[in-house]
Amino acid sequence: MIDKAKTIIGSWFIDGKKLPEWKKDRMDACLSCVYNSKNDGAKKVLNRVYENILGAHCLKCGCVIDNKTSVETEQCPIGVWLAQKPLGTSELDIDLAEGGVEFGWDKLRMRYIANYGEINYNSNSDFKVKIKDEDIGNIRISVSCGCVSFDQTGKEITIRYDTAIKGNINKKDLIIDFMKDKVKRQTVIEIKGLVK
Repeated sequence: MIDKAKTIIGSWFIDGKKLPEWKKDRMDACLSCVYNSKNDGAKKVLNRVYENILGAHCLKCGCVIDNKTSVETEQCPIGVWLAQKPLGTSELDIDLAEGGVEFGWDKLRMRYIANYGEINYNSNSDFKVKIKDEDIGNIRISVSCGCVSFDQTGKEITIRYDTAIKGNINKKDLIIDFMKDKVKRQTVIEIKGLVK
């Protein structure tokens, strides 16, 4: 919360003349949004005061629209526009090395998706991914659930789901924390599918 406040306050000092096209696109989207305080027909007194002092604000997140749309790491609370430079989340260059999953980067959700589709009960679920980035360090891997396990050898990771558990595989994440350009970053591989 404090980091977000610092980011928004920092936006007060950004030169509006130097902002790229994405700022205009964001503002255009916000101008017509139902959550823009300027578009709220039944304004509460507090919202009117806030708007008169700071300007139009988002009724969903409370941020001043002009400020929020100026910061490249910010994103719309209802997903109309995304961060230009996600804070702490990075598309680490990862390839599927082997295994029977559909694997790719989900731009909207800012994560990799590994989808087994349908997989048989008690079958081998191993798949391997290889980190291709050369300029990263301090790689640490964790999982969101005990039904996902992994083995790591350098930049190659073997991932498996416990197929002794029947049903949908939902929200099972393998989290890769790493350092790049002296900044701590994170990439998530979300595991999906159906064990039958």
